[in-house]
Amino acid sequence: GNKFVPAASLCPLSRRQMLSLSTMNRALCLLFVLLATVESFSFTSFSSPTLASNRLLSRPNPALCRKGCRFNLALIGKTRLSMTMASAEVSSLKSELLASCEQFRAAQLQMWEAEASMEATEGKKEKADRLGGILGAESLGVVMLEVGEIGNATVALAEKLAKYNPTPSPIVGWKGYGDAEPAACKMGGRWKKVFTTAADATFKPSARRGNATITQEVDPVEGTFINIITFDGTKNKVREFRVKINGSPESESEVSLDFRRIILLRRSKFPSLFGKITIPLPRRSVINAIARWGSRGKAKAAPKALLQMQYLDDTLWVHRTAEGNWFIQTRIDDDAPP
Repeated sequence: GNKFVPAASLCPLSRRQMLSLSTMNRALCLLFVLLATVESFSFTSFSSPTLASNRLLSRPNPALCRKGCRFNLALIGKTRLSMTMASAEVSSLKSELLASCEQFRAAQLQMWEAEASMEATEGKKEKADRLGGILGAESLGVVMLEVGEIGNATVALAEKLAKYNPTPSPIVGWKGYGDAEPAACKMGGRWKKVFTTAADATFKPSARRGNATITQEVDPVEGTFINIITFDGTKNKVREFRVKINGSPESESEVSLDFRRIILLRRSKFPSLFGKITIPLPRRSVINAIARWGSRGKAKAAPKALLQMQYLDDTLWVHRTAEGNWFIQTRIDDDAPP
């Protein structure tokens, strides 16, 4: 009922019996009495008019509840719709970007074929092929290629996609950077270059070298990049060369690059002796020291080679360099042959 029950009446023992109990039993009995009192108060106190009105006021209003639920559902619906639209836009941008990369590559090959035809007509093709040297990159005196309208459109799409970068801190985990495990860094794995504006990463096909395929192996544990350039021609001595680069985190989205060595894999009658040639490269600090010594302290320090990540997800990689060159790469499946 609503009547208050005295706490003492809830204890079945008399006072004399309580006094004869040990100290521990007495404490346990008092605890029981206290709990019984609190329980009795909790059931009876809500019979007061004031507390009853408070309970009535705290009871939810069904109309307000329905209105709030409709508002929350509408907000959730708009959020989901916004996320769906953003995801669709990113997917569309990625498709446009990769299609533009293919279009640029096709136009580039067409231009090179026209140049080769003109050189052959003028009798300069063999000379030009020889002047291409072992590596054959389009980098002699040139830092950035003239990429034309298609190339500029590709860069514009890359800049637009960068606004939706799902990995704002791609360097976190690189050699433990940011107190994170290397597994947290999505950069790790094998990648294939599909577009660049950099002259030193662009290789014109030739009769000797054939076509060049550029891939990259990235290891966040060791903190290294290995650029791999493979030629499918059979007349060239060099069938592949690799450039090993050490990467040092500069920020959560930027890595400085230190080119350490070039490894040439050659066709040779004596592969154990000349099949693999390693060319060590001096550190940037050594180059700067030599430059200062040669110029009697007047030479400026060589700037850091920087990789500035613009966009990174599970399948696509976009970055800029300090010189303003763009690189776009797609991930190679782990099961794909090297």
